[in-house]
Amino acid sequence: MAVLNNAKVQAGAYVSGCYDPSVDSWYNTTIGNKADTKKLSPLLMLDANAPPQIFFHTKNDEMRAYQGASEMARKLQALNIQHELVSFDQGGHFFVFSSPEERERIKKHLAGFVQNLRWTN
Repeated sequence: MAVLNNAKVQAGAYVSGCYDPSVDSWYNTTIGNKADTKKLSPLLMLDANAPPQIFFHTKNDEMRAYQGASEMARKLQALNIQHELVSFDQGGHFFVFSSPEERERIKKHLAGFVQNLRWTN
């Protein structure tokens, strides 16, 4: 939504996201015969109009590679768009459900990210 509707969405926040379905075997197996997964790829759609974005991802995510979040951050950096990649060493894809400490860490980073946006009414 943050990439496709960048005129309406003011920021994006992702937890264990899939940033390029075209290289994801589940998406290609499930959706590939119905739609071009490259057209569903936030990574491939990013441009200078993208809103600020924050990513929360574990380095050992077995379902969505950490590399995708890293690539999003690199591309946003190259486009000079505000972003943050908050990395977690352990926990796998569903880390947020098993760790109150990690949920608290996410909450603090997200609050700080939003505060730094300095939105006005």
